[in-house]
Amino acid sequence: MKDNFANDFIKIYRTEWFKTKKTLAFWLIFLYPFFCILLVSLKFLGDKQPPTEPWIEFIKQANNVMSFFLPHFCILMVSFATQIEYKNHGWKQIYSQPVTRLSVFIGKYAMILSLTLLSMAFAFFVIYGMGLLIHLIKPAVNFAITGFSFETYARLYFLTFLASIFIITLQYWICIRLKGFMPPIIAGIFFTIIPIAYAMIMGIAGLLKKSKEILKVFEYDPYSYPFSTLFHFQITKTATPSLITDTLQVHLGLALLILILAAIDNQRRSVFA
Repeated sequence: MKDNFANDFIKIYRTEWFKTKKTLAFWLIFLYPFFCILLVSLKFLGDKQPPTEPWIEFIKQANNVMSFFLPHFCILMVSFATQIEYKNHGWKQIYSQPVTRLSVFIGKYAMILSLTLLSMAFAFFVIYGMGLLIHLIKPAVNFAITGFSFETYARLYFLTFLASIFIITLQYWICIRLKGFMPPIIAGIFFTIIPIAYAMIMGIAGLLKKSKEILKVFEYDPYSYPFSTLFHFQITKTATPSLITDTLQVHLGLALLILILAAIDNQRRSVFA
């Protein structure tokens, strides 16, 4: 039984990789880090005072921008990767194969996580390349002072990947359940703007006055949590957050629970497309 599942999983995983190359999800994993790091590069070129540790600062700022756009990236990427199955009765064709439903469900989910990891890995090459280009265009930003900080890159982008897991998991379930391209995107955007709208309303009402109170609002919603650290660094620049916070652990636990519920739901649901 285990061998059959493993073989089915590998088969589905490879098939999903092949199909995804024909969708916008595949190109999005490259455009997303390139666009974010390009914004930071333009800022570095425009800064009058170069940072004392250019590589570390460049990596941190690139990660801040990518974290800010992370929810939107996950929403679009999952939608593009799953909605292809609603064309030409894709789900029926998949489930008609001699493979288990669970292997199909986990195989596609693992492929989506792999796309996210690939995007984070591609960010390394863009950061390094852009850093060298900035150094050539503006020698005052001397990236040769220190070497590339692999520790900073690995720590920040590992946390960014972990922060994406809840969003990917919930969006994956929503995309499977809701037929059509726009409903899952609308749902994801709704979950993203809830804390922003709540903080604005409570702030105008005078119920949120301290910066820490505003920060907590963004941390509680997993969709806004990836960029809540951006506000944290701005508020307390000297603070060194723990590698995996209690909030992130809760989000990962909830993501696991959602994945289990989604797998059970997928086993029982009727295939309508």
